[in-house]
Amino acid sequence: MINLTSSIINLTTNKNTKINIVHKSYNIDKQLLQHFEFNSKLEALHTIQQHLKEENTLSFYTNGSLINANTQAASMTAGFIRVSDTNNVTRLFTTTIKNWSSSLKAELFAILLSLIVSLYGCQIDINTDSQNSINIIQRIYNNPTFSIRDYFRFPNNNIVINNIVSIIKEKNLTL
Repeated sequence: MINLTSSIINLTTNKNTKINIVHKSYNIDKQLLQHFEFNSKLEALHTIQQHLKEENTLSFYTNGSLINANTQAASMTAGFIRVSDTNNVTRLFTTTIKNWSSSLKAELFAILLSLIVSLYGCQIDINTDSQNSINIIQRIYNNPTFSIRDYFRFPNNNIVINNIVSIIKEKNLTL
C-alpha cells in the first residue's frame, strides 16, 4: 500500500464558519453528483458523508478492479473503506462502473468516491496500490500549467481525473 500525505493545513474557524464550510461542501457535492443517476448508491454516499461531517482527518483504503478485460462481459468495481484512528472499519462503499473499462479507471474512481464523501478542509490519507493513479493525480495537481491538451493524453480517464483534482481544490483537502 502507498500512502499519499503532505503537510496539514491549519484552519482557524468558529462555529458559524464551520457551518458555512460544511454547507459549501454539500453544494459542491450536489453539483458533482447531479451527473449520477439517483439510486441507492448515491443515497449511500450521501449517508456516509453525513456520518463523517464532524471529522477533520479521514483515512481511506481504496481499490478498483477489472475483470474479463477486452470482452463483452468486462466489469469494473470501485470502492473504499474508511478506517478510524484505532484502525476499525467505520464505513464501506462499493459500486460497479460502466463504459470504457480499464483497471486505471476503476482505481481512479475509487479515489474519487472517497473524496466525494470527504468534507471541506479535511486532511485525507488515501491508501491505494495503484502507483499510476498517484503519479497522475500528483502530476496534474502540482502542475498549474497543465493544459486541456495534456488531459487528452488520458482519453478514457480525463473526466475522472479532472473531478478528482477539482474536488481536492474546491474542498481545500490536504492529501
